[in-house]
Amino acid sequence: MNIKKLIEKISDNWAAKIICFALAIFIYIFHQVALLDKKTFSVPLKVESEGLLTPSSQIPPYVKVSVRTKSDSISAVSSAGIKAYLYLEEYTEPGIYSVPVSLKLSSDLMLVEPLEISVKPEILRVELDEKIQKYIPVEPSVSGEVEKGYKISAMEVVPSTVKVVGPSRIVNKMKRVYTAKVNVKGAATGFMQEVSLDDVNHLVKPLPESAFKVTVVVEPEQGEMKFENVTPSIVNLNPLFLVENTVPAVTFKVGGTVPVLDKIKPDDVSVCIDCISVEAPGEYELPVVYSVQPPLSVTEKSLETVSVTVIEASVMQEETEVEKDASAEAEADGENAKGMEDEAAELQEERR
Repeated sequence: MNIKKLIEKISDNWAAKIICFALAIFIYIFHQVALLDKKTFSVPLKVESEGLLTPSSQIPPYVKVSVRTKSDSISAVSSAGIKAYLYLEEYTEPGIYSVPVSLKLSSDLMLVEPLEISVKPEILRVELDEKIQKYIPVEPSVSGEVEKGYKISAMEVVPSTVKVVGPSRIVNKMKRVYTAKVNVKGAATGFMQEVSLDDVNHLVKPLPESAFKVTVVVEPEQGEMKFENVTPSIVNLNPLFLVENTVPAVTFKVGGTVPVLDKIKPDDVSVCIDCISVEAPGEYELPVVYSVQPPLSVTEKSLETVSVTVIEASVMQEETEVEKDASAEAEADGENAKGMEDEAAELQEERR
């Protein structure tokens, strides 16, 4: 067969032959594709923005990357060999841009054949703003309640300020940042704890990204306890004398820390009238002495002094004896009267 006849044979019904050839190629490719296995990964999206602009709109932290290759190769494919980037260095003016997501594959993954790789989303709509920085105060944050009777009297954060870098629209509105919560539940003494910052807008980067030392000062709360209608005792009175009148009851308050007040005992508090200055019977204005155990103190008193009448003890005894005699006579008279009534009743009964 010469060349001319060969060409004629090939060109005979050429349209049908081309269709068959294309169909064969399609079937082959489809078959090869059908033999490929697929894996999908969530890959962290890293933003590269070393220029004067930075994102001011939310950017997804992850993108989905799908990889297709032969079944005998797919097991070796992992997300560790795939990096996703958003390159923003080429943009120089604030605005809204459509930025493609770029993928970088490891050298091992590049050797895999065949390899199909895709990313979703492929393009992100990103708003860019001027990158600025400023220092703002760091304030402590706590959770829980300290021990009953105690309070947080002071808190300190070191360092007390932090530099934040980010889009001007967000950074200009930031007045302060807070530490992660420090647990003070049940604390009765002060302590120090190292913590990070609480959730900061992920578009803003705090510098340095080191721990912050939070010192919490815990102290007992101050309180008061009220004592009512307490009758003062008489002390330092010469045994030859007696106080004739009734001493008025007093009301007073004792102040101190709540934990100490909660444990106060009757012996820790006393009220008395000091008669050390009394040398003879008479009328006196004497001080009321309030005594409490340290560290307690008396914060309020209803009476500072009281009026007392001092008499000789012998006079009181004589009056007491006279009262006893009068009482005995009255009792005897009563018995005599009762006897006479009984006799009269008997006589009346006999007459009947």
